[in-house]
Amino acid sequence: MADAKPKTEAPAGTAAGASAAPAAPDLKKKKKMGTAVIVAVVMVVEGIALFGAMKFLGGKPGHAEAAEHGEPTSKPVIEDEEIQVVQLRALNVKSGRPVLYSLKVFVRVPADKAEAIKKTLEKKRATVEDSVARIVRSADPSHLSEDGLETLRRQIQFELGRLTNDESGVSEILIPECTPYPTGF
Repeated sequence: MADAKPKTEAPAGTAAGASAAPAAPDLKKKKKMGTAVIVAVVMVVEGIALFGAMKFLGGKPGHAEAAEHGEPTSKPVIEDEEIQVVQLRALNVKSGRPVLYSLKVFVRVPADKAEAIKKTLEKKRATVEDSVARIVRSADPSHLSEDGLETLRRQIQFELGRLTNDESGVSEILIPECTPYPTGF
């Protein structure tokens, strides 16, 4: 029985037992309140420092003047003319089977340059037809099946610009017909 330790119990009615239990929660509450107070003080100091910095570094607001109301200017409408460049049939075998494409190509140009462009295209008719046919023959099938034929238009515009030395002022390439006819069943 020497191993048994005597238990010391404080009587329930004594002040020592009652004051020991509530002291621990009060200390934790004071620590939490102290942290919250420190955070609040730091935030207030930061706010004052930021306000002071903006007052010191910021300039005074400038005076804004209203702009005078002017009439909108518009350019006069320049009439465009459509000129047929080429109408041809070209064979494309890039998809693995031959497909014949019937193609019509027009250009939209300013009316004041239309006569000069017509003369240039008439002088170089065979070269233009060969260039457009070569573009169609070497085109990827996905380019020939695009909804707007953007790739084909871009390539034709580049070739026409090269042939006319970019003096034409071509505003748009129009391809109203690009019909595939499968051949070689």
